[in-house]
Amino acid sequence: MDPAPSAASPTSASTQPGSLRSPTDAGSPTRLADVAPSSGSGTDAVANSAGEPSATGGRVDLNSASIEQLNALGAGMIGKRVVEFRPYASVEDLVTRRVLKRADYETIRAAVTAR
Repeated sequence: MDPAPSAASPTSASTQPGSLRSPTDAGSPTRLADVAPSSGSGTDAVANSAGEPSATGGRVDLNSASIEQLNALGAGMIGKRVVEFRPYASVEDLVTRRVLKRADYETIRAAVTAR
């Protein structure tokens, strides 16, 4: 009877390959990193890793920000279009060069800079 319980242990171990989802959830550690900034010390690490926004008082540089950073500004999925029209001499280029509608520009104007 003892071999049966030990056989059950390998069966349990064979159920653990479902644990392989944890390594597949490599996005989860990223999410944990996103959660870590709320602790305070993690915020400095994230701000410093981004470099650009923290150096400009929290503003996102139109010329170096990622598509994801630009999309997160609150004006919808604008990142790809903004990146396509780089470089920018000023933030107003978003409207004068017809990259964004004025309403979208007004939404993000205070959160962006052009260097």
